Amino acid sequence: MLAGWRARMRGAALFALAAASGNQNFRKATALDNPAPEEFKFEYTGWVGITDLLAARGHTQLADTLSMKTQDPSLMPLSFSEMKSMQVLSTLRTVGAVCGIFAVLAFVYAHLKEGQPTLGKETTDPDEFKRFRHGLCSCKLDTICCTSWTLCGIRWADTSAMAGIATFFGACVILIVLFFFWPFTFGLTFWAWLGVVVVNRQKIRQTFNMQAGGCTWLEDAATWLCCCCCATAQEARQLEEAYECSHPAIKSVAVPNRQ
Repeated sequence: MLAGWRARMRGAALFALAAASGNQNFRKATALDNPAPEEFKFEYTGWVGITDLLAARGHTQLADTLSMKTQDPSLMPLSFSEMKSMQVLSTLRTVGAVCGIFAVLAFVYAHLKEGQPTLGKETTDPDEFKRFRHGLCSCKLDTICCTSWTLCGIRWADTSAMAGIATFFGACVILIVLFFFWPFTFGLTFWAWLGVVVVNRQKIRQTFNMQAGGCTWLEDAATWLCCCCCATAQEARQLEEAYECSHPAIKSVAVPNRQ
């Protein structure tokens, strides 16, 4: 399987090289329209084998031209391992850049919101918080809605800190780590992320004495899978309003710079 894959990769690179040189007969000469026998895919894995095949099929001029081109190392195709390494490096650069931008935005967010919100007066019956006070689609143009849709992960980290579940930067680090390894774990970190946010939502339920456990695990998972931004906004509104009315459950977990 690997030998066949390498043969096809080299063939594709060879095709691109010949096409760039202006040779219009390359597709026919290399039998891309008339595939070679099956054994060719495993035997002819190098440039020598390909040029020999061209010569054997009567395309001596193309074989000679191609043989001369392969003398220049800059025109040689990358090996399978080299191409894989380049792909990994490219992915690392992209993921690293995204994580870096996320970290910078998190620092800016934390600086702008430092000291907010403060605990307000007890003006609301605590029993009103025994369910989420706002529905998933109760969005409006305010700060919570905008940050939930544009800075979803950062807003979620802020809500976690407000609920006393994790520190703000601790929650941000969790998201950065999960995202960083996302491309290399075949999607496993996606399920790890889902588990983290669902457990976080369950703890918010417990903080306000809502119904928790049982079927609510499936409900919370479906909520986050359906619309993570809406779930983020809903949880954020719950905590922000709890701070405004100085909910008893919040007084014991309020972060120091917000008391």
